[in-house]
Amino acid sequence: MLLLALVLAVPLLVLAILALLLSSLNPSRATAAYRPEMGRPRPARTAPDTDSDD
Repeated sequence: MLLLALVLAVPLLVLAILALLLSSLNPSRATAAYRPEMGRPRPARTAPDTDSDD
């Protein structure tokens, strides 16, 4: 029974470590929202009002 638990737990542990390494090497867009240096979209600039008849 202990052997079965080890056989199931070890691959899951390896997958978890690999997932952590991949996420640290290649950050996703979800983590970019918490980092201002990743570049948030700038607010759109409004064009100057050229059609007014002043």
